[in-house]
Amino acid sequence: MNAKTILLRAGQYLLLTVLYLVCFMLGGLLRGDTSALGKTPADQQWMLFPALILVSLVDAGMVMLVVRRSLWRGWRLMLGVAVSLYGVMTFMSQIEVIWFGPSMGVPASIIPGLFLSSLPIAFVFVPLAVWVLGSARPWNCVDKAARGAYARLQMPALQWVWKLAVIAVAYLIFYFGFGFVVAWQNPALRDLYGNGANQAVFDWWRLIPFQLLRGVLWALFALPVIAMDRGGAWKTAIVVGLWLALPMNIAHAIPNPIIPDTTVRLSHFVETSTSNFLFGMLITGLVLWRPRHKPQAALPDPVR
Repeated sequence: MNAKTILLRAGQYLLLTVLYLVCFMLGGLLRGDTSALGKTPADQQWMLFPALILVSLVDAGMVMLVVRRSLWRGWRLMLGVAVSLYGVMTFMSQIEVIWFGPSMGVPASIIPGLFLSSLPIAFVFVPLAVWVLGSARPWNCVDKAARGAYARLQMPALQWVWKLAVIAVAYLIFYFGFGFVVAWQNPALRDLYGNGANQAVFDWWRLIPFQLLRGVLWALFALPVIAMDRGGAWKTAIVVGLWLALPMNIAHAIPNPIIPDTTVRLSHFVETSTSNFLFGMLITGLVLWRPRHKPQAALPDPVR
C-alpha cells in the first residue's frame, strides 16, 4: 500500500466518521421525548461528546472494514450491510431493553423511539459509505466471485436445522456464562436489575427460550457479512466476531439515564463484547464448515 492509498483511506475514514456523527444526531430527532428516563448524571455530562466521537470512529471503521472486504456491490451491498448493521446494533439490543426494561424502570413509551433512532445510520449512512468507498458500481469480473460467496450459504435444510440448533445452545452458554462470571459480579449491576427479583423478567422458563431465539437471530443477522466477505474461514470469522461485538456494545461508552453507573456500562461492555466476539467466530465456523467435504478455499479478490 503506497502513500497515496494510505492518504485516500484515511480521508475516507475521516469523512465516514463525520457522516456517521451527523446520522447519529439525526437519529436523536427520531428518538422523541425521553424525559421519562430522567437525565444523564451531571458529573458525566463532559463525557458525552468524546464518547460520541469514539462511537463514530469505531462504527464507521467497522462499516468500512465490511464494505472494503465485500464481494458484493451496489444496492445488494447497501441493503445487506444496512439490514445486518441495524440487526446487530439496534434490534438485538432493544429487544433486550423490552425484556429487562421492567426491572430497570424503563417506560414502554420510549421503546419505539429506540428502534427508530438508528434508522438514519443503517439506511442513510451505510449507502453513503458504500458510495464513498467506491463500491456503488459493479465490477466487470465480480459475477463468478459473487456466486462463490452465495455458495457459502447453500446447505441442505437438515444441515441448517442442526447448525442453528447448535448456535442457539452455544449462545445460551456464552450468554449466561459471561453474564454470571463477568457482569453479575458487579454489585451495582445487580442493584440495577433488582437483584433478579422480578420473576416476570428472570423466570428461567421464559428467559431461556428468549435467549435461544436471540442466538438464532444473531446468526441470521450475521449471514449477509458471512456471505459477502471475500476472505477464508478464519479471516471471515474475525470480521464477523468484531461485527457482533462492537457496533452494539461500543454504545456503552455514552453516558445515559438507562444505565447511569459507569461501572455497570463497563461490565456490560466487557461481558457482551467478549462473548459476542467468540460467538461470532463460532457462527462463522459452523456456517462455513461442510461435513464430509474438503475445507472451503478463500474466495477470489476481484480487482477494484
